[in-house]
Amino acid sequence: AVIAPLQPYASSGVATLAQLRVVFPPVASEVVAVERGSDAGGGWLSGAVRRFSEVVTVRPVGLVEGDGPGSAAARAEFYLDSGDLAAAVKELDGLSPDAAAAAADWRAKADARLTVNKALAGVADLVAERLATLGG
Repeated sequence: AVIAPLQPYASSGVATLAQLRVVFPPVASEVVAVERGSDAGGGWLSGAVRRFSEVVTVRPVGLVEGDGPGSAAARAEFYLDSGDLAAAVKELDGLSPDAAAAAADWRAKADARLTVNKALAGVADLVAERLATLGG
């Protein structure tokens, strides 16, 4: 039962924390670009903002305050770089549907990594428990 959560990933594996770190900056930029495009409204202005955002990326970094997608992406990147994947994923929970869709593929990979990490911790706990009963 402890290893059952690993079954869906047995043949394909999951992304490592290092891999998730490498691919996150473009995802963060896309989250900000999507939100800026939706802020601009429909029509040509939205398209212009979107095209400009594809060429030039301006977004906050670090532990910034605020509720917007740029702030959430910045905090997520900070936590990710600090090795706290769970906190990084949690920062993305409040994104708008469009911004969340832009991060959906990365989020799925991060969720898979968290699932595997939790299962492996359970295996380690079980092994330690069994070893303790053998020794005592």
